[in-house]
Amino acid sequence: AVFRVLYIAGALCGLALVLSVGEVEASDSDLVAPAGIARSLRLTLDQKVFLGFYCFMALWGLELLYAIDHFAFSYATSRWYFMDYDRDGRKPITTSVFCRGYALAVTYHLGSLALGSLTLAHLRAPKWVVAFVHARVQDTTGEDGKASCVAHCLTTCCCFCLTCWEKFVRFLNKEAYLVVSVESVNFFEAAERAYNIIAMQVEA
Repeated sequence: AVFRVLYIAGALCGLALVLSVGEVEASDSDLVAPAGIARSLRLTLDQKVFLGFYCFMALWGLELLYAIDHFAFSYATSRWYFMDYDRDGRKPITTSVFCRGYALAVTYHLGSLALGSLTLAHLRAPKWVVAFVHARVQDTTGEDGKASCVAHCLTTCCCFCLTCWEKFVRFLNKEAYLVVSVESVNFFEAAERAYNIIAMQVEA
């Protein structure tokens, strides 16, 4: 959690630096501030593309940190499960197994974790866009009530579908990270095995 907080703080500082390349211009009219006081930020097309790329990479890095945490906990759980009991009927395990899990994640399985986190990072942008459109549709009170109702239903269905798909992919990724930690296979093979296990459990 500490690393994620530091990462988010660094990403926000980087976002401020990226936005600083734009030109600040005086706005003629504003609903809150009077003319001459309000300011607007103008970005060129290349700067907007770079800003979008930076936001995507920041989300990818955040998802990668979550993936490393899941892998470390999955590794510790697998080590505890396959460990023999001692004389007192307990399975002795120390916090060093978590450190080893993080080390293995960074040194041997970083590519698989990055690929798994990429599958979640690319779902964030369309989900946020649809959520923004959904909020704007709710705020608008046009004269055509039927059109507003249809737009509200469409955006609600899109938000629901994207949320369900993201939750499924996130759940599948967690199971895939567990397979990676136990069998040391690549992400695609681990995801296939995890999906087959989940399908067998559903059928049972």
